[in-house]
Amino acid sequence: MIQLNLPSVIQKSLFQSIAVLVILALAMSCGAAPQEKKTEVDESLTSDEYIRIGMPAQDRDWFGDDMVKAEKILASLVQKSYRQLPRYKSDRSGDMFARLTSPKNLEAYKNKTLPFNARYSQALAYYQSSGQIMLIYTAGFMKKEVRDSELVELMGSVLRTTVIVIDLADEMLPTIKKNDPDYAVRMQGVDQMKRGLASVVAGSLQTLTERKSYRGSELARLVGYMQETFPQIVSWLPPGSRTETLLRLEKMKDDPTLRDLQPGLGELYSKVKLSVEKGVGP
Repeated sequence: MIQLNLPSVIQKSLFQSIAVLVILALAMSCGAAPQEKKTEVDESLTSDEYIRIGMPAQDRDWFGDDMVKAEKILASLVQKSYRQLPRYKSDRSGDMFARLTSPKNLEAYKNKTLPFNARYSQALAYYQSSGQIMLIYTAGFMKKEVRDSELVELMGSVLRTTVIVIDLADEMLPTIKKNDPDYAVRMQGVDQMKRGLASVVAGSLQTLTERKSYRGSELARLVGYMQETFPQIVSWLPPGSRTETLLRLEKMKDDPTLRDLQPGLGELYSKVKLSVEKGVGP
């Protein structure tokens, strides 16, 4: 077994930082006012314009430091208008938005030939800033200046990054020794992480019922992102929350009001059920 030899503060902060991001669950379950048909005037910037005000380049992979920089730029941009945020599949800003949510940004954190400390620090910065960016877009969504398309893509990105953080926790847990003076504190952090993940899962499922706020086409795409990530995330939940999630999915897959999200919900239920039955998780 590889010993990571991480300072105590690093081992504890991973779980504590994840617990803080439970706030994301509120964003994922926000009940916005019904989306109204508005004139589709794209007021977002071009990639070159974003770069000139400090955004990282869209034609390369981003790391945690890049996401932190992007968060700061976007936070300053919305002081003027949320409509200047990058947009999903926009002719002007689609490339920048695609980079903001790209799964390719996460590949480095899966490479175990790289030092854990480096992967950990960058992944945590990426996760925290991704969450803050989603909250920025959520605020714009509530003002009807951001579309459901952007929010769904950001939810998918956060769920994928959550899986990366779970992988890092799986890598770290075997190195925490029971004779460590801080063992109890660290295990408490693990429990906080599990409860936080349960809230994120519950918030994500709640989003699927917000039919007045999200179009069916966008929710169907979100179901696909859940299929990709929920099997691993749900396997980490506390026992009661795992059972609750399975029961909720079982009802949702047969709910006539969600018929347009089939067969995706049925596939999601099957994948999560199989993962839970296999007993994957800590």
